[in-house]
Amino acid sequence: MDRKISFFSSLNAPYYIYGLDYRQQSAGVRVLHYLCHTLNELGEEAYIFANVTSPYLRSPQLTEEVMLRHASIGRLPIAIYPEIVQGNPMQAPVVARWLLNKPGHIGGDAVHHPDELLFVYQQKYAPEGAVTHPLYIPAVNGRIFNDWDQTYLNRRQGACYYAHKYLFFGGKLTHHAQGATSLCQDIPRSHEEIAEILRRSEVLYTYEPSAIVSEALQCGCPVVMVPSDYLTQNYSFSELTGPGVEIGTDDQALARAKETLKNLNVQRQHDHARLTIQRFIDLTQQTFRERTGKVR
Repeated sequence: MDRKISFFSSLNAPYYIYGLDYRQQSAGVRVLHYLCHTLNELGEEAYIFANVTSPYLRSPQLTEEVMLRHASIGRLPIAIYPEIVQGNPMQAPVVARWLLNKPGHIGGDAVHHPDELLFVYQQKYAPEGAVTHPLYIPAVNGRIFNDWDQTYLNRRQGACYYAHKYLFFGGKLTHHAQGATSLCQDIPRSHEEIAEILRRSEVLYTYEPSAIVSEALQCGCPVVMVPSDYLTQNYSFSELTGPGVEIGTDDQALARAKETLKNLNVQRQHDHARLTIQRFIDLTQQTFRERTGKVR
């Protein structure tokens, strides 16, 4: 899209993102910081309310100085809140609510103000009967989790496994974990170390869906989900499988996962993300102009 520019003032409203301190361990926190970075990369002006940011991202902190500077020249913000934030604490004229989970599931309001623009990370988070719009940001840090060098091409050996909620709720490890490297959270490892293990492993056995599934795939490691009562009771099998991912109901699950991994298309995911972000910008800025009476 051709972007109009002004040589004398900013045309679009700035974005204030209510985030949490950046940490690699939380996909929900990461995507808020990634959104701030991407908006700035696309030519918007975005800030994040957090004390800790990533040095790799263009995500300036929202400070009192920034807010006072904008207020002094009458620049009002568009606020972006995840679903865990109640109300409109920044008193912004336009609120974009990003549902990264079911509203009210882990905090925040179960029902939002009708004037808020609702965006969903996945359609399953959309409240019944509500008007929502997709907003997708890749949660996997491709700077860390990748197989660009293909160092272990045709030389992958051994298995690794992941089980966190499964063990927390009383599950027992199966034979898949015997002799495999644990990637569970009780073992302190950097994400660079985890990525290196995934790059050299033949398979990741996981007892639950997690961000580590996508991380493994981008490291070229096929994934086999270990069937269990926990998996059956909490998830739909149709949502769990995909390119490079199979449910291990038979001995051929790994072979199928290896075969379908070649169908993984990360670039398509990134293209989809960029499209949803551009629509997000168009809709929020248009709504801002309508509600504040401002003209480009």
